[in-house]
Amino acid sequence: MKKIVLARLTVREESISAFRQLVTELVSNAQKEKGCLSYNAYENCVLKGPEFVFWEEYENDFALQQHNESAHFKQFFAAAAPLFSCEPEIIVK
Repeated sequence: MKKIVLARLTVREESISAFRQLVTELVSNAQKEKGCLSYNAYENCVLKGPEFVFWEEYENDFALQQHNESAHFKQFFAAAAPLFSCEPEIIVK
């Protein structure tokens, strides 16, 4: 069954540029994963400050699990976590 992930990540204002670079690399790598149907990131700097929203679609649970265990995903979170201004909000359906 198809899996959808909606994630909202908010970063410190002074970290936006560095975070954008990390996001660009993550999206590029994630879109190449087997089982990834769609992987996009959007930036909202008008309504809620330095907020980024990720919309991800996977063929099934296994594809999502493979993404979460991938080296590029782990590297992204290790590098991005110090840039967050609050805990990420992640919904998986």
